[in-house]
Amino acid sequence: MQNSIYYTEKNNIIYIKANGHITAQICFGLRQRVFERLDIMPKITGIYVDLSSCVYMDSTFMGLLIGFNKKFNHLDNKKLSIVHPSPESLSHLSDLGLDEILSYSDEDIPFPDNMEMISQKEKISAEFILKAHENLIEISEDNRKRFKIVKELLTKQIKK
Repeated sequence: MQNSIYYTEKNNIIYIKANGHITAQICFGLRQRVFERLDIMPKITGIYVDLSSCVYMDSTFMGLLIGFNKKFNHLDNKKLSIVHPSPESLSHLSDLGLDEILSYSDEDIPFPDNMEMISQKEKISAEFILKAHENLIEISEDNRKRFKIVKELLTKQIKK
């Protein structure tokens, strides 16, 4: 299985599919796509993330999902929906308390066939990683403690 993220939009719904091991390197290009789309009309009516083939997610990717959820919730009072989470992905999300925040579905949501693979074209920025971790830190005291050093190191790196 190739480590990859696929993206498409159809009928004002964003579809994201994550395969394999998803890290900051793989998900960086997704950030701009989703946030830019959430800012334009017509407005997005749903965001579905298929994690059925995702066996690992790093904290940056999970923080990015929370960022998408926050923005979507702020714009339209809706939640991003995780579709068919694999046991591994559900465990990762649960470890950080995200299972309490995101919506989950085992419903058969038909994903479009012509999804585009998101490729990494730019160097990952410390700001991107910091913002993703700040999203996680906001969720709980446990996450604040867990990512305190990461936040401090990234903040120092950005200031240089």
